[in-house]
Amino acid sequence: MGSRNMPLPRGNHDSAARLEEPRPILNELGPLHVVGGLPRVNGEVDLERLIVPLRDRQDTIAAWVLAVPILRPADLPTVGQDSDPLVEGTRALYQRVIEALHARRTPDQGVIAMGHCYMVGSQLSESSERKVMGGNQHPLPHDIFGADITYAALGHLHVPQRVSGRENVRYSGAVLPLSFDAKAVHHSVVLVEIAGTQTTSIRELQGVRAERRAASTRCRLRHLAGAARSRRWPRRSTATPGGMRRPGQT
Repeated sequence: MGSRNMPLPRGNHDSAARLEEPRPILNELGPLHVVGGLPRVNGEVDLERLIVPLRDRQDTIAAWVLAVPILRPADLPTVGQDSDPLVEGTRALYQRVIEALHARRTPDQGVIAMGHCYMVGSQLSESSERKVMGGNQHPLPHDIFGADITYAALGHLHVPQRVSGRENVRYSGAVLPLSFDAKAVHHSVVLVEIAGTQTTSIRELQGVRAERRAASTRCRLRHLAGAARSRRWPRRSTATPGGMRRPGQT
């Protein structure tokens, strides 16, 4: 399947306004389908804008994407008083998008869900990520992406990983180190091949890495200028008469 469409929903580092401003031009000039904030029309979620067709080389719709941006608590529908408003609200929103899609897709077309979220059992890069959607107590369960979903392509976490052991629910991870503890991460992209409603191949392509590097430098403060001129990112340690000391170390 070789789609000419490229869904681009917002993540937590993106400005919804900056993405939405050029959206009409981007949608007309290229394959980008931009979704900044959760779109609404007359106060109701515009579900149609969250549904993106993927076409094959014969210009036939082969699959559909649920291009859901990062969700704020205010974006979520109201659920029962006995339910977790964040977890069940997110589940209810995805279900609404899937139900809207059912009116358009045929049974032989796959469904790819996109999401920018923190999932149960996932691995963080502690120094560069936050647990979005309500903090530490509200990771989302993997069963939000149920049997209707052929593949779930997730963002937010920088380490490539499967979610709860499911091959078809994954974070592809960042392609460049965003913190010093990411230096040892094997950055990659995930190549997914789909036939109908099934994934036929899921491969991690290793060795993908941008030219940005993170380097640690141990030196006295007067030497930091030289480290900066080397165009590397120094991790600073403070010098004391007794030797080197990291910030916060006693």
